[in-house]
Amino acid sequence: MMKSTLKKTWAKKCFWGMLTGFLILLVGIVWFCWPVEAQKTKKTTPIKVKIQEIGTMKGNSEQYYAGEIRSIYETELSFQTTGKILSRQVKVGDRVKRGDVIASLDTRDLEQHQRSSLASEANAQSQLKLAKKNMDRYQQLLAVGAISQSVYDSYEQQYESSQAAVMAGQADVSASSNQLGYGVLTADRDGIIMMLKAEQGQVVSAGEVVAAIADEDALQIVFSIPEQQMEKLTVGDIVSVTLTSTPTKTYQASVREISPVADNSTRTFLVKAKMLEIPKEMRLGMTAQVVLDSPKDASLQVPRSAICKTTEGMGVWTYQAGKAVFCPIVAGSVENDMVVVKDGLSAGSKVVVAGVQKLYEGAPLEVLHGSE
Repeated sequence: MMKSTLKKTWAKKCFWGMLTGFLILLVGIVWFCWPVEAQKTKKTTPIKVKIQEIGTMKGNSEQYYAGEIRSIYETELSFQTTGKILSRQVKVGDRVKRGDVIASLDTRDLEQHQRSSLASEANAQSQLKLAKKNMDRYQQLLAVGAISQSVYDSYEQQYESSQAAVMAGQADVSASSNQLGYGVLTADRDGIIMMLKAEQGQVVSAGEVVAAIADEDALQIVFSIPEQQMEKLTVGDIVSVTLTSTPTKTYQASVREISPVADNSTRTFLVKAKMLEIPKEMRLGMTAQVVLDSPKDASLQVPRSAICKTTEGMGVWTYQAGKAVFCPIVAGSVENDMVVVKDGLSAGSKVVVAGVQKLYEGAPLEVLHGSE
């Protein structure tokens, strides 16, 4: 009985001893063999990637400036005499022809003055005829010695005074006629009424602007630029224009005038550019944007696909002596899927642009054909 018990105990010890040894052996195999094989595979299997050599690039940046569509030919109209507005024949937005009446003044006082001037001039003419008749008669009497020279001289002076009165009367009639003509304001060109300040009964002064006419067949874009743009824009340059109402359409304009003096308040320079085409949707007074291309300084750029983040921060994987080397970078602006690199790379660096997800420091690389 005791021997049987001892045998069982010994068998259990042998079983557990063998099991423990087997487990230790298995752990040893996993511990020593598996990492070696994995590391061996990791080191000997190149990762296929695409690379791109980075160089400096130049380009253009677009600058936008707000502008307004105006006519190249705009005229301000005013009465040449002071008076009270009697009537107006147009309104803002009306199209007019040269010579069309815009507004009229109340000319009743002027008409009365003209009638008075005509009457005065007619009386002066009558006095002149009488003075001429008397002078001729007394000249004959002087010739026969019937009167003295002094008597004749007095009649001659009357004639000369009458002549002066007639000339003054004629000038007054002419002036009153002109004043009547000044009481009617007419269009000096074909165009559209852009501004009108003429209400019935309103008193206006001579020279006061009451209307403005613009030629809508000759349009321009008027905008302002900062002094930094002055050297980049010259007369004759072509600029792009987009209307606020139709931003998807672009039109061309030619710079015709650049102000040589800056605006005192904004410190900007006024620019006028003639529209090279006038689409049917373009109207006077519309707002628009002018697009100017400005050259940018050379910069290093990498595709956005090359950028990745690791524990070292943002950077790119580079190809160096057949291996992957991570380079942290300082990224700048993004334009057209290209990232400007401010620091961290130099021209000529070979950057991995495809396959970055599988990379690790020192990984062997196989460059796919045609990617350099």
